[in-house]
Amino acid sequence: MVLLVFLHGYNLQQRYLQPWTTVDESLTFNTFIQYFLCNAIFRFRIPMLFIISGYLYAWHDYKTYKERTLKRLRTLLVPYLLWSAIALTFTYFLENFEFTRELIISCGLMQIDENRFLLHDYKWFEWLGRWIVVPVPYQLWFIRVLIVYSVSYPVIKWLVLHKY
Repeated sequence: MVLLVFLHGYNLQQRYLQPWTTVDESLTFNTFIQYFLCNAIFRFRIPMLFIISGYLYAWHDYKTYKERTLKRLRTLLVPYLLWSAIALTFTYFLENFEFTRELIISCGLMQIDENRFLLHDYKWFEWLGRWIVVPVPYQLWFIRVLIVYSVSYPVIKWLVLHKY
């Protein structure tokens, strides 16, 4: 968690380096340290959070799968759906004002195809997909993946414990 908080202090222009990315900023001691720590040494932080979460989930293996899954769904799925709905509602509200509508269009936040850039243009099933699968706050991807891993725990456990 300390690494996660530390790495969110990253303040360079290129937020995430890919293997083919070229660095455009001048190389000072500060930029070198930030690139070195955030994009090289501490790249393991997200997989480490998944490992810790899986370990803590497996630690309670004495409880039934149903008990643990229902608890996980209550503690993960409910906040996921709630925050996704809040973000959709807020974005829908922002689209009612000219200035914020232009910001949403220019950044492509709600673009669903080449011609539809606003939430107001969505069909009902696209609303549903945006709410459940691809929420407006992209940070919810982590919770979505944890939900999938939690539900598929028996399969993952079997694969880890058995040779195939």
